[in-house]
Amino acid sequence: MFKFTETLGSINSTFICWTFLLTAIKNTLLLRTMIVVFVQLIGNRKHSIFKVIYMKLMTKILMLVAVFMFCGTTSAQQADNPHSLSLAAVRAGNLTKLQNLIEQQGANMNSRNRTGESLLMMAIKAGHKDIVAYLLSKGVNVNVANTSKVTPLMAAAYSGDAQTATLLVNKDADINAVDQLKKTAIVYAAGTGHAEIVELLLSRGIDINARYPNDLTILMWAAGAGHANTVKLLLSKGADASLQDNRGKTALQIAEDGGHLDAVKLLKAPQS
Repeated sequence: MFKFTETLGSINSTFICWTFLLTAIKNTLLLRTMIVVFVQLIGNRKHSIFKVIYMKLMTKILMLVAVFMFCGTTSAQQADNPHSLSLAAVRAGNLTKLQNLIEQQGANMNSRNRTGESLLMMAIKAGHKDIVAYLLSKGVNVNVANTSKVTPLMAAAYSGDAQTATLLVNKDADINAVDQLKKTAIVYAAGTGHAEIVELLLSRGIDINARYPNDLTILMWAAGAGHANTVKLLLSKGADASLQDNRGKTALQIAEDGGHLDAVKLLKAPQS
């Protein structure tokens, strides 16, 4: 797994570097203003105070140069880091470059960016299926979540990428993982109307009438968003339409509140 503390340390050093730089610039501009004021007040007469100001000014300039050099070196080191390069390769969809970094330069395939997104999740969100397939073939950790505890499977479920979702499930992705909002992959799939992924996850043993935050079921999620196809699938699989959420509302009432007529029609129809 990627050493997140190394990235954090790198981020902190960069932040300190640029903070220092901005402070130096501010102080240099302030000193320049002071000199202009003194010149206006005293004129061109020689005075010992100008020697002091001159020395301070030179010190500030040297400090500024040193900071620029330090920041440039830090940025160059980060840019050449296999970790940074692997992130850039995934963002660009460059599989060949990523392969070289992992297989020849020792880049960690479980690296994460500043928001905790793994290379795998980045590839899923960007739709780079060739990179997804490559990382899975190399044994990437499919359960690395980001800082919001969203997993790659949740990302695939939300985007409706059934092919990737199937690959992840076949690689033992945790179908019951819960994110920061207490949602699971099937909640995302139902709420966005991706019936194929809902069916996939149900086939792996998820309880169709399980309760999620506010006592919502996946049928309620689908009905509330007006996804009639998903509602139809869930009803055919035995979803209980009589269940109520913490407000006492059923999936039918939730669909009615949202004005989703197709879902309402399905939920009103006699269930066999």
